[in-house]
Amino acid sequence: MRRRGFTLMELSTVVAVLAIVAAMVVPNVVRMRQGQDERLAPTKLRDLFSFCASEAVRRGQTVVVRFDDPTNTFTATIDQRQETQTTDQQQPVQATGRAATPTDTVRSFALPGGVTAAAFRLGKEDPQGSQWEPRFYADRSADPCAVQLSEGGKPSTIVVDDKGRAEIQDGAMPDQKDLDWQAGDYERRQ
Repeated sequence: MRRRGFTLMELSTVVAVLAIVAAMVVPNVVRMRQGQDERLAPTKLRDLFSFCASEAVRRGQTVVVRFDDPTNTFTATIDQRQETQTTDQQQPVQATGRAATPTDTVRSFALPGGVTAAAFRLGKEDPQGSQWEPRFYADRSADPCAVQLSEGGKPSTIVVDDKGRAEIQDGAMPDQKDLDWQAGDYERRQ
């Protein structure tokens, strides 16, 4: 009587072939995923800034974004500084003045491994990453700021205007001197 089935040698061969194919495919899939995360970093950072602007309006509180150099992470928190911020209706908004806690974190975004934050701008200043703290206010305004990301030597810049609108610009952050113009000169067209 003859039994139908596979021999141990046939099963071992199939398992070995599947292991070889998996060993060739898995690293490519991982690299493809990392490359996709790196390409999407400017979009995700722009989305973080847009979220901060809408969250400040929704909560009626100031949202501040900070960059942590060691972890390469942008973190948005409720601003807890002791100050009075005036909205466009001229009604004072009082902050609580306590230190930020993890529960004050609104959202965070860690840059993928191949992406670095190369330069920062806040208003007309170019601070270091740890001193860069733009704020998004409840009256839909924001501190004008920019971040230049570098992905494999290719720069892209995320710019936030004074109305809290964020956009991605290809290339390096423009030099501040190129943006300034003297009073009395012809006004630059946008």
